[in-house]
Amino acid sequence: MWFDILKSVELMAESSVLSRMEGAKSAVEKGYPAFITPLRLVVKKEGEKLVAYTSFSDLGDFFFVGNSYTAPEEQGKGYFSQVINSRREYTRGKPRVTLLNPKNERAISTTRTIVRREGGKEIQSYDDVSDFMSEEDYKAMFSTGLKGFRYPVL
Repeated sequence: MWFDILKSVELMAESSVLSRMEGAKSAVEKGYPAFITPLRLVVKKEGEKLVAYTSFSDLGDFFFVGNSYTAPEEQGKGYFSQVINSRREYTRGKPRVTLLNPKNERAISTTRTIVRREGGKEIQSYDDVSDFMSEEDYKAMFSTGLKGFRYPVL
């Protein structure tokens, strides 16, 4: 099933998506630390039009996941679920961490719902990620006070 979805989904660099999708903002513009970049974006296309994306970054021992967007006129068509499901396939085998978008209350609520549904937990301290993340990386991700969640490994 996911293979059929991937036929209309592809990986792109964040800069490529931003230049082709009106309204899309970079992770840094959304308030995320530059530490997580460069991002790879899982992009849903309808023809040549980019309609939705979600992102991830391979940070060595773990993946950062987050920074999703669906064009307003395309919302409600299932594209968000398609890119999230595709991202899961690309981020298998390692722990996954996400930070809550500090500039978007709706995104915070959506992220919490998705992470909890998948069995994830809120990151309260370095102890919650010390099995795969260095303390230096932890400080780089969480020094701005952003809340984060840890997804289970797929």
